[in-house]
Amino acid sequence: SRDALNAKGSTGGGSLPPHGQLLYSMATTLSDIAALPQQHPEDTIAVKGSGLEFTVGTPTGVNVVLPVNGIGDFVAVLRFVSTSRRASLNFRFHLRTGQQGQGQNVRLPAYLRLAAPATGARAEGPQICCQAFDMFATPLTPGASSFFAGPQPLSVPAAADEEQVVVVSVKGPSIVVSTGGQEIARASDDSFGPGGMFLRVEADRGQTPAVVRLNALEVYAAPASAANAGLAAARGASPLPAHGKLLYSLSANLPDLAARPQQHLEDTITVKGGAAEFTAASDAGAFAALPLGGIGDFVAVLRIAAVSKRPVLVLRFHKPGAGGAGEVVQLPAFLRLAPPSPGAPLVGTHACCQDFDIYAAPLSPGAPSLFTGPQLLTVPAATNEERTIVVSVKGALIVVSVDGQEIARASDSSFGPGGMSVQVLARGRGQVPAVLRLTALEIYEPPR
Repeated sequence: SRDALNAKGSTGGGSLPPHGQLLYSMATTLSDIAALPQQHPEDTIAVKGSGLEFTVGTPTGVNVVLPVNGIGDFVAVLRFVSTSRRASLNFRFHLRTGQQGQGQNVRLPAYLRLAAPATGARAEGPQICCQAFDMFATPLTPGASSFFAGPQPLSVPAAADEEQVVVVSVKGPSIVVSTGGQEIARASDDSFGPGGMFLRVEADRGQTPAVVRLNALEVYAAPASAANAGLAAARGASPLPAHGKLLYSLSANLPDLAARPQQHLEDTITVKGGAAEFTAASDAGAFAALPLGGIGDFVAVLRIAAVSKRPVLVLRFHKPGAGGAGEVVQLPAFLRLAPPSPGAPLVGTHACCQDFDIYAAPLSPGAPSLFTGPQLLTVPAATNEERTIVVSVKGALIVVSVDGQEIARASDSSFGPGGMSVQVLARGRGQVPAVLRLTALEIYEPPR
């Protein structure tokens, strides 16, 4: 073990344990993470090359919500360097069932080089957290115990600007931490289920300002994990579900769609290479009523991609009326969507609107969404990454599928046959102008 600790490159570039396809790379969202507001101005995040530099100036530390959700089993690779003083990187994930804000946490001392425990080292047993390296539930309560009860890893001070490469593998209740291709610690905790991911960088007492550079954070699906396979599914066209006669096709109506007047001049719909490009530059977004009426059951096929920033497509259908009454499926083009992981918590009754949602319009303050099912798996989509989304409606049932996999369903009997429209909005403050490309929109009768 000591040889492993002192071997050149023992922590830098060790082989990855078995894993599936890449789900998320921090490199794709550097500017978004750096723009996240902090509680104190002394705590900052800056883009440095292909990574991020965290400066911890207060005991609060730097806090980051990663743009992923619904992750169950995974393999995460973190590459980091402690460039100043003593700081720790807290990697938090999952969600305690029924309780928002609680997750599992692996605490990694950026200023120490870790290796497997020495031969014969005794297990620590239950202990009050937190040691330099630890695993525990967060947020902490006074006197809370760690769920890491094994022997502490070997540790020596890391050299100046020495990169640490740590892998956190999670499968079911098991959490395994390794570095340099060697397991250094493991723990088991079954009180949490699929959820989001977070980072917190904090400094030891009296060690501010401390600086940690995170060179990479990559999250992979667990090996042979059906739960996460949907995020790595083939992109683009997919088999069409059972359907009847074609009622409407975007390709045959592009000039008409682009000619629709908008409430604001800066919101536009243009034809580009056989597709419609929607630019949402105001709160109203770009809107187009489709030349359809009296539509009841149907199968709608859409192919969408985010061209810039965070556009969402709003598909509205059924009962027409003042104020745009009807049912709505809201599709975030900037996210890759996949079926929920097994054990994912229900989103339950909530006020609209999440990034993906199904709800009734017009919205009233605090109105609940129609979608109450399990939390979807979501990670950022690459720019221009196209997805095929199908919305099938039969009676009160609304089913949404992505690339041939059902991701969500809802039920609502308060609306009947009516018209249809599409609208593109920018999701989030400072996200204008957001641009979405609609490559296909086809409306079919339901199967007979």
